[in-house]
Amino acid sequence: QPDTLPCLERVLKCNGMLYLATDDVAFDEWCRDIFDEHGKERGWYEIQPCPDRSDWLPAISTYEEKGVKEGRCINLRCWRHLGP
Repeated sequence: QPDTLPCLERVLKCNGMLYLATDDVAFDEWCRDIFDEHGKERGWYEIQPCPDRSDWLPAISTYEEKGVKEGRCINLRCWRHLGP
């Protein structure tokens, strides 16, 4: 849903960053697709490699811990919004 991007832009400061950590492959792909298909025209750029997780998400949730125990990988993504 490309309508997600304006919602993010409304709450981010200029040059703001969106970090994503998920073990859900379908959700990861959905997010990447939205940013790939609609993000660049709105000023979004993926940061690769993603900044070190300890700088932005030092905690591990119960859900993440469960996913790791069940053998799922945690996908980390980061996008910066520079404006349109």
